[in-house]
Amino acid sequence: MTKNILKMSNINKSFNKINVLNKVDFEVEEGEVHALWGGMELVNQL
Repeated sequence: MTKNILKMSNINKSFNKINVLNKVDFEVEEGEVHALWGGMELVNQL
């Protein structure tokens, strides 16, 4: 049985009035590797 080491629920994020995340759930289980990345190019253009 795997164990959650990180759990985030109902994540919302917006830049100015542009929603980029809407009610997102994110879980990382023991032994998993995840990478989240993104550029600031869009944000800087707003």
